[in-house]
Amino acid sequence: MTFDEFSFVNFIREKIGRDFHPVPFGDDCASFSNIKSSQFIVSTDTSVEGQHFRLDYSSELRIATLKTGPSKTNEVHSGKAGSGKTGSGKAGSGEAQNSWLKISNSQVGNKAFLAALSDISAMGGRPLYALVSISGKSLETIAEISESIIDLANILHIAVIGGDVTKSDLLSITVTVIGVEPYDKAEFVCRNGAQVGDLIFVTGDLGLSRHGLNLLLGNSDAVNSDILAKNVLSNDEKCAVQRHFKPPVRVEYGIEASRSSATAMIDISDGLVIDLSRITEASNAGFNLDFIPVARGATLEEALYGGEDYELIFTICSNDVEEMFQNFNKKSLKTPIKVGEITSSEMSLNGQKLDQKGWLFH
Repeated sequence: MTFDEFSFVNFIREKIGRDFHPVPFGDDCASFSNIKSSQFIVSTDTSVEGQHFRLDYSSELRIATLKTGPSKTNEVHSGKAGSGKTGSGKAGSGEAQNSWLKISNSQVGNKAFLAALSDISAMGGRPLYALVSISGKSLETIAEISESIIDLANILHIAVIGGDVTKSDLLSITVTVIGVEPYDKAEFVCRNGAQVGDLIFVTGDLGLSRHGLNLLLGNSDAVNSDILAKNVLSNDEKCAVQRHFKPPVRVEYGIEASRSSATAMIDISDGLVIDLSRITEASNAGFNLDFIPVARGATLEEALYGGEDYELIFTICSNDVEEMFQNFNKKSLKTPIKVGEITSSEMSLNGQKLDQKGWLFH
């Protein structure tokens, strides 16, 4: 399908399928109603090609894996994660050429949308509306991304009410999400409420997204679409790659943490250590971690510092933990995992001081 600006607007109008009164779709501004005088919460997140994602990945190791076949797979996959050593890629045939894994526009759009949504989850908000602005080389690319975001938003009961498009050599997606208090008289959970003695919980295993990225970049065993189809990759490796492109939705987890009197909360976008340090810095405190839920296939380093897990970290008074477990259980949500305790100073793992590193300004 070929688009000009007017046909693109009509395409989006038809995709959304409804207007938001009193201002219809396609006007200069969007409008929405204040629901029962609720407090609004707003977050904006930008994903830029080359900085936050790539549209293709290449590695000689993929060709080596593909050419050698199942008999050599275990040997190829026995290398140490993070070594960056890919071998010659010759596979004994002399036919090895560069191989590419193409990333779909839908994958890029979905990840950008879910990353923005995570900020609302991290404060216990209920997302209602989104605005999406996309810069790209063609309206066809922008239309594919827009369609994937709108489809996902509809599944999550979030209304896409506007945005902007512009031509650019680099693909860039900016998503603004607007949320409200999830229930009557609820308070949003900020970063600055953690108290010494509070327990620290996360909503899932960590490190899998970074492990998937390491696979794609050739920092570990790498992956190619043909290899995926031939089942050469292990299930753990496939899950890691898929997790990198599809972050979890933790809206209900954030709401239940808020309902359970969580004292502070944040999502893990830049890494467990650096994001938890943002809580303790805002709260004038420190932390000691005593258990790290490393995802199957990932490493401790990836779990501590990898980033883009988009699980939630929250702190809670020990007196409220039992109620928290009950609240999560009533909603059939996975039980949060205790990883440590808020302390008076420093950042440590089992008493050993941790470096503050992760993904900064990316």
